[in-house]
Amino acid sequence: QWVCAAVLVLQTALALHSAAMATALLLALLLVQAVVFGLRRQPAQMVLLLFLLLCAGLSFLPHLLQRSPMPTVNLAWFFYLFAVTALNDIAQFVCGKCFGRHRLAARVSPNKTWQGLAGGVLASLAVSAALGGYLQLASLPLLLALGLLLSLAGVAGDLVFSAAKRRLGIKDFSQLIPGHGGILDRVDSLVLTAPLLYCGLML
Repeated sequence: QWVCAAVLVLQTALALHSAAMATALLLALLLVQAVVFGLRRQPAQMVLLLFLLLCAGLSFLPHLLQRSPMPTVNLAWFFYLFAVTALNDIAQFVCGKCFGRHRLAARVSPNKTWQGLAGGVLASLAVSAALGGYLQLASLPLLLALGLLLSLAGVAGDLVFSAAKRRLGIKDFSQLIPGHGGILDRVDSLVLTAPLLYCGLML
């Protein structure tokens, strides 16, 4: 716990000075911890690895708000990210419940199906095209490409944390939100979609 607290304090201090430095530090710590976990596969090392992955992924959110000199455009992309990520998760859940027949990763997340994935991808493409077009964020081909990538990244982020929970022998990271687990159970998709969108826009 003291390691996590120290990382948070250091990240906050660096972020006030330079968001880029904070993200660079987190990515470096994440790489080091991944090596440590590879050598010492202990639950405590996995928890620290997940914590650093969470901090590193979400550290890209401030970058989206500072990406261009036009605050309204930055806010539009920020809203776009949350809308596509959230509706992708909802569409996957609904389509999986209604049409799910073939499991996507039975040993990691038994409730995820290929049908749910397809529904999430289609919903993400539609939301990305409609919302991105309405906000005049980018061309239709780019919006469709981003919708597809964000949908797949959201699934990947969810599966990573589901696999970690399986290994740790827990259902949810906490009981903060009754019936839904903790905050981390709700933002796991953003851990990969946030850096992916930022890097995609910077290319």
